Amino acid sequence: MSTRRPPAWSTIAATGLMAVIIAGFVAFAVASLRGTDDAASREAGLLGLTAQAENTAGIIVGIVILAVSLVTLAQCVGVARRRQGARHAALVTFGTLALLSLAAAVPGVTSSPPRPNAWYGVLVGVADLAVVGLLLLPTTADDIELAEREHDRRAA
Repeated sequence: MSTRRPPAWSTIAATGLMAVIIAGFVAFAVASLRGTDDAASREAGLLGLTAQAENTAGIIVGIVILAVSLVTLAQCVGVARRRQGARHAALVTFGTLALLSLAAAVPGVTSSPPRPNAWYGVLVGVADLAVVGLLLLPTTADDIELAEREHDRRAA
């Protein structure tokens, strides 16, 4: 019986950063489901949204974010288990999230005055890019490839 190799530092770092990002998304989703703050309510009123429409929008946003969080959690577990398919899926998902986060944050950061929460979007986008970078490192790719071979050998 062979012992399993410990994961590479980059695989551990990618998994940890993914978990932190997921926790942030879950916290945001819970806040969306619980309701909005006064500033968001004022902005919703300026857009012509009623309180009921605003509440419904918050619930929909919360549910969508929770669904994305579940998908990314499954990918995080897969990367922690060093599965190649999970790594590929996480590259696509976190790359897409990085683009969306940064694209959504840029108008808020560049407005005059900058929106107070816009820098959170930049932070999330940079963290998503860091996950992609860690997953693309040769140490991560080699680690997951070797683990896949070990898994296939044990399964045979």
